[in-house]
Amino acid sequence: MTPTPRTDAYLADLRARWAKARRGRQPGTTTHRAGERTVPGYVRHWARQTPDRPAFVAHGQALTYRELDEATDRLAGWLESRGVRPGDRVAVCSRQPSSPSRTSTADSCRTPSCGPHPVRR
Repeated sequence: MTPTPRTDAYLADLRARWAKARRGRQPGTTTHRAGERTVPGYVRHWARQTPDRPAFVAHGQALTYRELDEATDRLAGWLESRGVRPGDRVAVCSRQPSSPSRTSTADSCRTPSCGPHPVRR
């Protein structure tokens, strides 16, 4: 999409409205207390800080940060052993899109061995 003066004006107006609505109630930027990391980096950080705390709960199943970190490492290693390299695309097929196993699969695809994807808030 090529920007047009009309699009630029709309976006400028939208940004001004967001800034006005946010003023005094929330900061314009967010700093995460664990620092700027990749998604697996956050999981690893919280697995070290609070290993038994639930990282993900869905459909009556809970996965702790330790379990999520371990599952992510196992799957990333398996993917790497099958030839998946940084920059490769990996399809994820799950019957339950919000299941703990699907979450660990998605995180495995973002481990440093498969390419970093920084999370910015």
